[in-house]
Amino acid sequence: MVTINFKKRDLWLITTIIIFIAGIGIVFGFGDYRTGNPKVFGHSSDEVMVLNKAGAEVKLQEWIDGQGSISIAQAYRKDGPSNNRPIITISGNSSAFVELNDKTPLDSTQTTLDGIGCDGTKGWKIAGCWISSTGSGEDLYPFDNGCITKKYDNEAAKMTVVCIKVS
Repeated sequence: MVTINFKKRDLWLITTIIIFIAGIGIVFGFGDYRTGNPKVFGHSSDEVMVLNKAGAEVKLQEWIDGQGSISIAQAYRKDGPSNNRPIITISGNSSAFVELNDKTPLDSTQTTLDGIGCDGTKGWKIAGCWISSTGSGEDLYPFDNGCITKKYDNEAAKMTVVCIKVS
């Protein structure tokens, strides 16, 4: 049987060698090791492949170039009495938004929830939504290209929705 005995100074030497080799790997991994200034981290849009609408594989940059323009709109719905909760446009086209009133989320027994939706008839899609509220719990539900919340019931929430449109 072979027995190997390591002392504390041996472990320090092995640790130093491992760190040195890892450092060399990092320098080579990030490229320009002569100037110490790596120019590219990750992949460019000419290196990433995606599927277009026809299902063909194309470079991400080609897909982006062929999309036309991308529009973004952001709005929030003020808290207040149920008959006065207007949608306030923060940026973008105000016609991107529709009111969602008296809706029931698919995963809840709650009723009469209100919110904001993106107008799908005009090509707008939901990109995200969030809520700021006073009180306990954050009840935010996805619903028909938008989001709804019960927090409006106690007049204590402001929901923000972002819509996106590719044309």
